[in-house]
Amino acid sequence: MKTIPSILILLISSTLFFACSDDNSPLSLEGFVKTGTLIYERDTLDGIALMSLDVATGKRFLLETDVTFRSPVEAGLIVTCGKTNPDFKPDRIYVISASSGSRVGDFRPQFGTEVDCTSMAISPDGEKLVYTGIADLGLGIIERRLVIQDIRFRDTFTILSIGSGPDSYVRFSPDGSRIAFFDREFGNCCVGNLYVVNKDGTGLTKIVTSAIGANDIQSTLEWSPDGSQILYSFSGLEGVRLVSAAGGTPTIIDFGRNPSWTPDGKRILYTKRSGGSDYRLATTKPDGTNLKIITPESAQFGAWSPKGSMIAYTRFSGSTVGSDSTIIIRDIASGTIIDSIKSAGRFLDWVD
Repeated sequence: MKTIPSILILLISSTLFFACSDDNSPLSLEGFVKTGTLIYERDTLDGIALMSLDVATGKRFLLETDVTFRSPVEAGLIVTCGKTNPDFKPDRIYVISASSGSRVGDFRPQFGTEVDCTSMAISPDGEKLVYTGIADLGLGIIERRLVIQDIRFRDTFTILSIGSGPDSYVRFSPDGSRIAFFDREFGNCCVGNLYVVNKDGTGLTKIVTSAIGANDIQSTLEWSPDGSQILYSFSGLEGVRLVSAAGGTPTIIDFGRNPSWTPDGKRILYTKRSGGSDYRLATTKPDGTNLKIITPESAQFGAWSPKGSMIAYTRFSGSTVGSDSTIIIRDIASGTIIDSIKSAGRFLDWVD
C-alpha cells in the first residue's frame, strides 16, 4: 500500500509528458539511458561562455569564452567567431572541438574583413566551412558574400555573390551536398529570400521569397532528416513554415518560432506563444495536425537529444538570457527533470 502514491505520481507525470507523441509513433526509445552531451551558452562576468554538460556524470566543461554566436555541432565541431582587436568587429573564424574546446582551425574571411557571426556552419563530414564575409566599401556601402571553404586545404574556397548577401542562418543538408541560407534583397530591409546551392557553388536556386523582420537571431532554418524539405521561420512573423527543398509554395505549420525536427523526422518541435508573452514548446506533424504542448512551464529554444529520450530547453523567469534563464533537461517518458543549469540558455545543441 505504501507504494501506491508513488506509482500514481509516476503515471500522472508520464501521461503529462508522453502527450508529446501519438499512440502510433512514440518519440522516446525503450531502454532509456541518461547519456549525451549538451552544448549551451552561459552568462559570465567576461561575456557569454560556451559550455558542455556530460549528462551521465553532471560534469560541465568550459569550451570557449566570450562567444558572440556559434554554429550547431556537426562532426563533433563548432564554428565560432572572434576579434583580433576587441574594439573592432569580428574578423576571425574559429573551428573548435565540441568535446575539448581546442581550436582545430583559425581562419580570416576570404571576402572582406568582417564575418557575420550569425551566418556560419560546418558540413556533416567536417570537411567544409561556410560563412558570410562582409566588406565595407565606404560611403555606407556594405557588401556581403557567401564563402564556402575547405577546412583542411584552406586555400580552396568559393565566393558567391547573391543579392545583398547571406543574412543569418546558413545550413548544410544532411548529406552535405547542398547549403540553404537566407538573404535580403537589394534596397529592401524587410524582404528576404531562401536559397539552396550546391556545396561547390553551382546550382543556385531561389526556393521562396518571404517578408522577414529585423531581429535576425530569430530567423532559423533546418533541413528535414532526409533532405527533402526545409523547415524555417522568419523573425517578426512568428510563423513556422515548411517548403520543398526543390522549391514550391511554403506551408504555414503554425504561429511560432525556432522550429526543428524531432530525431525520427516525423514531428516538428517549435516555440509556440501560449498567451501574452508566455511561450511553451510544442510538437506537431509536418502537416500541422496533432498539436501537443510538451512543457508544463514557459519554455523556448528546445533541443531533442539524438536518441529522442531527452529534451533540453530554456526556461525564462524574465525576458532575457542570463540571471533570468535556466536550462532544463527532462526525460521524455517520465517528465523527470534530469538536470538544470541556472543563468544559462538560449541556443542548445546535442553532440551525437
